[in-house]
Amino acid sequence: FVGTTTQAQKLLKEYYPNGQVKLEGIKLENNLEHGLWIKYYENGQIEMELSYKEGVKHGPFISYLENGNIESMGTYRNDKLDGMVVFFNEFTQKIETVGKMKQGSQIGT
Repeated sequence: FVGTTTQAQKLLKEYYPNGQVKLEGIKLENNLEHGLWIKYYENGQIEMELSYKEGVKHGPFISYLENGNIESMGTYRNDKLDGMVVFFNEFTQKIETVGKMKQGSQIGT
């Protein structure tokens, strides 16, 4: 997913001192993040997958533990958590907690 925009796009990659990719994603000509960004642990495992829309967190995210298990997932809308956010048990990977967010604030119990 790169996203729809009329601006020029360039792939950005940052590296750890050991040469492992630390971060990769698309930047627009105005230097704003856009589309899917992936952050890595130093061991090469994915730490987070996060979508941006013209510099603002917007769309699904998944965060991972260093062992590769999913830690949480949800959705950002206009830079704020919005909708269901699900947290998983570190070992069993079963759903541990579910929260509902609206424009960055938790709603309900």
